[in-house]
Amino acid sequence: MYGQLAMALEAPALRQRVQAALDRVHAVEGVLHDNGFDKITLPSFRSRTVVRVHFWRAVDSLEMSGNLHNHRWPFVSRVIRGTLTTHLYLPSTIGERYHHYRYTPDLEVELKALGSVRLAQVDTIAYPTGSIYEMSDETVHEARTAAGTVTIIARDEPIKDFADVFSRTPIDDLGQKASPLSDGRVHELLVELQAIL
Repeated sequence: MYGQLAMALEAPALRQRVQAALDRVHAVEGVLHDNGFDKITLPSFRSRTVVRVHFWRAVDSLEMSGNLHNHRWPFVSRVIRGTLTTHLYLPSTIGERYHHYRYTPDLEVELKALGSVRLAQVDTIAYPTGSIYEMSDETVHEARTAAGTVTIIARDEPIKDFADVFSRTPIDDLGQKASPLSDGRVHELLVELQAIL
């Protein structure tokens, strides 16, 4: 499965998707994500593979690292500029306590508080420009980057309805949605991506 997803991250396939997106910017989904990046979703060409590009702002300190989470799907990611550092976590009786939420994007209120859990960091992996890595849907992680890092993720359809989110502090607004990006901002990001590729 990962091999097919990795093919979507090859430069010719990405260039084709970027050009298609530039041809219809108004149809490209773009949001300002709480975990520190602008996210755009590239056209799918009738494929089940979803390709998203993350343009990271500075996320290099504990206060700016967003949250720990897993995903509803396994994915393959390629770092096309900068460095992404991933911290991996597992449940642990001696780990730090986190607020635990269930994220279900198809519900009106996407986050549901589940209590707390202890997690311990078990690994740190740095991925420099050019790296390709894969991650299972169950892997709890957080990402930290320098400003200007750009990563691309390819994934298939979700294999479960929810993902887990773990926060160091309580999340006050459980119904908060990601802020959409303007068509102008999406166009700027696509032109930037085209120049990188």
